[in-house]
This record gives sequence, structure tokens and C-alpha cells, in this order.
Amino acid sequence: MAALPSLFFATTAFADECEKGSCRTACDEDGGCIYLHIKSINYPYVVFTTTYEGHKSEVDCSQFRLRYISDNGSRTSWDLSQPDFIKQAKMSTACHIMFHHRN
Repeated sequence: MAALPSLFFATTAFADECEKGSCRTACDEDGGCIYLHIKSINYPYVVFTTTYEGHKSEVDCSQFRLRYISDNGSRTSWDLSQPDFIKQAKMSTACHIMFHHRN
């Protein structure tokens, strides 16, 4: 897992500016960004990967909770803890994309 300097803003506002299936999610002060890649959307779930992590993640947009998917397809339990900044940015971006594409 790569270490990023402190992130200072989420880029959900940029979710409309996705290029080739890649959307900016959160950026640091130096302009380095985490990009999110949507793998599948099945309301209310969105499966995605990021340039920050090597595994798939799944967000439940109806309950704003996150879990991880291993290479063999098994899923972790839903993470019910308060999301940190990066988790919140990933979930917000994925859900924004899902709701944007439903309209």
C-alpha cells in the first residue's frame, strides 16, 4: 500500500470529469491524486478499485458502508466503523457516480 502525504480535499465534485473509467477521488497538497475505477454497479452496490490499493472494494450506497473483496471473490464483513478521510472520499465518489448514471 502506498503512503500518501496528508490529503486535504476530496474530489467528488470532479466525478463528472472521469476519463477512461478513472475518476479522481482525493488529492494531496502536491497534486497527487487517488483514482477510482468502477468495476460494476448493481444498485445500491458499487464495486471499484483505486490506484491507492490493490484490492477491490464494495460500497453499499444506501447505508454508506464499505467492505473488501479478495482475489478469490470472498467478501469481508461490512466495516461499520466511522470512515477515515480516504474511505469517505472513495465511498462518496463511487456513490456519486452510481447516482449520476441512474439519472
